[in-house]
Amino acid sequence: MLTLSGIDEIKANVGKELGVSSWHEVTQEDINTFADVTDDHQWIHVDVERAKETPFGGTIAHGYYTLSLAPKFTYELFSFEGFVFGVNYGANKVRFPAPLPVGSKVRMRATLANVEDVPGGIQITTALTFEREGGEKPVCVAETLALHFDLRLEIDGVLRSWAVPKGPSLDPAERRLAVPVADHSMQAGEFEGVHEGATRGTGAVIVWDEGTAEIDGADDHLSLTLHGQKLTGRFGLTRTGEHRWILVKARDEHARPGSDVVAERPESVRSGRTWEELVSGP
Repeated sequence: MLTLSGIDEIKANVGKELGVSSWHEVTQEDINTFADVTDDHQWIHVDVERAKETPFGGTIAHGYYTLSLAPKFTYELFSFEGFVFGVNYGANKVRFPAPLPVGSKVRMRATLANVEDVPGGIQITTALTFEREGGEKPVCVAETLALHFDLRLEIDGVLRSWAVPKGPSLDPAERRLAVPVADHSMQAGEFEGVHEGATRGTGAVIVWDEGTAEIDGADDHLSLTLHGQKLTGRFGLTRTGEHRWILVKARDEHARPGSDVVAERPESVRSGRTWEELVSGP
């Protein structure tokens, strides 16, 4: 699997293929399940006997079933590290040029199409092509958007920044990778809203947490005592390589073993809005 760490490395790979997945067999059981979940029981997908009389010779997959395989194939092919978390921002376009018969096999080819700066992070555009084994045309082409953001800490009058791919944790058993990125001005930390400057889509930024911090140490290790609305107590931030740090929650009264604070509290501490609510507008 290909792993790209940090903004600079991701930008350096624009225009390059990220990989081609293994083949996945489309079964009637999967199509029936998808029909139940989406309440799309159009007969060409689920009525095997009737579908035999069509030019397809049998049932075909829902177009959106094919697209729904994107996360499965993505986890197999590549990952972007060096960010607190990423959010799916939608798609610029989706097309289904050819049918995908049930019983056939499909795979996905991914290319890093574009990377744009937005306040607090980047917007990544990935071109996806779904290919049927033995097919002349792709069964789906899509251009998806994702937003990835970093974590910032005020030190010496600037926002010293580390990108934390999985986000911070209150579980002392979790060791979170932190990749140092460029410092930001204090003004950058005040922005929350929708950035209209991107040429594709819109950048969106929330203030996930904020508060004060007591910082001890220097160089290769920082001992942090955070007084945030979500992150509280002692943390350790330790350099383990040239571009690699590890963020760990200390075992104190604020520790919450087994928890996932990023998933439990996705909203902004300023507006109370989630990413989805911010993007969708007032």
